[in-house]
Amino acid sequence: MKKTGTKTVTAVIAVIAVLLVLLAVFYTRPRTIEQRFPEIDLSRCTRIRGSYSVDGNGGGQTEVEFSPGDAQFDGLVSLFRNAAFRTRAANLFPQPVKMHPQRDGDFQWSVTFVFGDVTIGGAAVSGDLLSVGDFYGDIGLSFDGEETRCSLRGQEQWSESVLAGLTGQTGS
Repeated sequence: MKKTGTKTVTAVIAVIAVLLVLLAVFYTRPRTIEQRFPEIDLSRCTRIRGSYSVDGNGGGQTEVEFSPGDAQFDGLVSLFRNAAFRTRAANLFPQPVKMHPQRDGDFQWSVTFVFGDVTIGGAAVSGDLLSVGDFYGDIGLSFDGEETRCSLRGQEQWSESVLAGLTGQTGS
């Protein structure tokens, strides 16, 4: 009798472990912004506001703004439309305060997508609906008041491309 009970408990634990692994794989699967947030169509963005700083070069924050038709606007929309963000499993736990010791060449940036009338939850909304930021290699997506930390394949190169798009140095 004891062996049957032990086998049942072991089987239940194994099934739970498999389900947790499958849930983690599903939760962390890579998805584009438009797959994550079906309400958002980046082609309907009316303006992009961004900011960036590069430590070691004075470290000051630089603000930029682009409109449809600007080469930088189109380039940034393309970079974000084609990126597949993978949600970090660590989002399931409370997040610590972000801190970073500054080093030469480090950078951070933030990009905010501004929209005209978009329907979300049956209501027409407009304004700053989506923000994406890189805090020294830590990517965060912010939509509808909720921030999600993410990663993506080729993240360092992609993030440098976004910085180049913000600074106008697209030849990098």
